[in-house]
Amino acid sequence: MPTRPGSSFWHRSYFFYLLLCLLGMLFTLPYVHEYPLGAYVYHGLMTLILLISLYALDMHRISYWVGMALGIPAVLANWAMEGWRTPLAEQLSHGSNMLFLSYISATMIYAMLKEQRVTNNTLFAGACCFLLMGFAWTSFYALMSSLDPLAFRHFLGQQPTEYVDFLYYSLITITTTGYGDIAPIKAPVRLAAALEAVVGQLYLAVLVARLVGLHISQRGELTDR
Repeated sequence: MPTRPGSSFWHRSYFFYLLLCLLGMLFTLPYVHEYPLGAYVYHGLMTLILLISLYALDMHRISYWVGMALGIPAVLANWAMEGWRTPLAEQLSHGSNMLFLSYISATMIYAMLKEQRVTNNTLFAGACCFLLMGFAWTSFYALMSSLDPLAFRHFLGQQPTEYVDFLYYSLITITTTGYGDIAPIKAPVRLAAALEAVVGQLYLAVLVARLVGLHISQRGELTDR
């Protein structure tokens, strides 16, 4: 939101709630996606994730309005996809989610690199950002699969089409687990998967190193007092 007098860049506790929503999505989606209620669970949780992500960052005015310009269409597109089950509605939903989640992830990384002290909120924000990047790539993979059904191939021979399949693929890619049961076939998704693996490792190496360094510095300051 636009910066308010006396407020810190990070809204206190909101990243904890955002992390709960992200984990809720991860743990509930695999069990409900095959049922009619599953779509509403997905859209409801995604709406919460988008709104809390936007509110959790106390952004400057321009950044805030950019986030609003990306977030509102994403929320509307998500619910519109449920009403109009067309390829175009699906592509608009995945595309808008990808843009908004990418923007929020980049904003969070920039803010965390500027932080001078490590708090619980900083740690929650770091975990949220890592998962948000995974969700952003998930939306990209789902978008590419909607545009080209042959973009991915499952080891059993069929093409993965469910959002939960791409979420699984994104998370094992960003963590460089790589089981190989789902493989990117077309060049754009192959390059995107490689980039996701590189970004995931750089994020952990750079951000974790910075947080550890700040934590050691803080402990040193407390010891000297």
